[in-house]
Amino acid sequence: MARREHGTGPLVQLTVMKHDALVGIVSIGDVVKSRIRETEREAGVLCKYVANG
Repeated sequence: MARREHGTGPLVQLTVMKHDALVGIVSIGDVVKSRIRETEREAGVLCKYVANG
């Protein structure tokens, strides 16, 4: 479960909780970078599919 870290300000970091224990902190940059990598992998797979018919 993720919780907003800074209350009223812009969302910059999320705390990651499991069973009421802190297990990590994730920044919005981490999320964006991960999504970009995932999208690039998907694009590569689709390009290979199209190229090989």
